[in-house]
Amino acid sequence: MAIRLGGGPLPQRSHGCHPRVDCAAVAPLVSLSLLAVDADADLLVRAQTLALRLGCSVVTDTSAISGDLALRLSAQRLELLDLSGPKPVAVWADFITGRFGYRLRQGYGRRQPLGRAVGAVNHGRPRVVDCTAGLGRDSALLAALGCSVVALERSAVVAELLADGLDRARLAGTVPGASAADARVAETIGRIQLICGDARVWLSSPSSGQSADVVLLDPMFPQRQKTALVKKEMRLFKRLVGEDLDADELLEAALGSSIPRVVVKRPRGSPPMAGSRKPSHGHDAGVTRFDVYL
Repeated sequence: MAIRLGGGPLPQRSHGCHPRVDCAAVAPLVSLSLLAVDADADLLVRAQTLALRLGCSVVTDTSAISGDLALRLSAQRLELLDLSGPKPVAVWADFITGRFGYRLRQGYGRRQPLGRAVGAVNHGRPRVVDCTAGLGRDSALLAALGCSVVALERSAVVAELLADGLDRARLAGTVPGASAADARVAETIGRIQLICGDARVWLSSPSSGQSADVVLLDPMFPQRQKTALVKKEMRLFKRLVGEDLDADELLEAALGSSIPRVVVKRPRGSPPMAGSRKPSHGHDAGVTRFDVYL
C-alpha cells in the first residue's frame, strides 16, 4: 500500500506505521464507498489515493453511497460507517481520547494480566507479534510495556483504520506544545510496526523466530462478553470480513512456528481453543483469560 499523500491533520506515515503488504490481504465482503467530507483539494487527493489502494469509489455526498457500509475520510480521521440504522454509527482507531486514551496516558503495568502472559515481568521487554491486530488496543498496551510490536492485520480496510489512528496519536505527541502525556503516547505508538497480510503466511516464514519472542492471538468469538464499544466494532467487522472461521488454523501456525511463546486471549470460563497442545498455564483478566503455550 502506498503512503498517504499530503500534510495537514492526516500526516504522512512514518515507516513504522505504514501498513506494508507482506502477504495476501483480505478484501471486504461488501462493496464500499469512500465519503470525503468537506474535501478540499488536498483531502480529495488523499481520498482518491486511499480509494485506489482499497478498490473503492470516492463520493462527496452521503446520498451517493451505495450499500450500508462505507468509509468516511475527514480532516479529523478515517472512520468505518454503519448506515443500516436510523443514525450512522462510526468506529475508528483512537489512542488519544476516551477511556483507552486515558489508560495509555496513565501507563500500563507489567504485572497486569497481559504483561504477565507475554512474559514482560520476568523476561524484560519481549518482541511480540500481534497476529489479530484489529484496531490496535492490545498492540498499544504491549508497546506501553516497552515491547516492540509487529501488528498484523489481514483486512486491508481495518489496517487503514489502524494506520490512521497510529498516525494521529504520533502527530498529537510531536506537534509544538504537546503535553508530556501525549509525547509518551507518541513514543509508545512508535514501537508498533503495522503490516497488512495473513498472519499464517508471516508465521510460516523461516525468519519469524528472529523477529519475535511471543505470538498474541485474539480471534473473534461470538460468545465473548464485550463492552458496548467492542460489540459495535465486532458487528461491523463481521459484516466487513465475515466470521473468523480459521482461528484454529492460526493457532496451529503459531504453535508450529519457531517463536517460543504463544498467548491466546479467550473469554473467561470458555475452554481452550482446539489445538494440538493444551495451554501451559493461564492468566485471568476479569471477563477474559490469557492462555499461554510454551
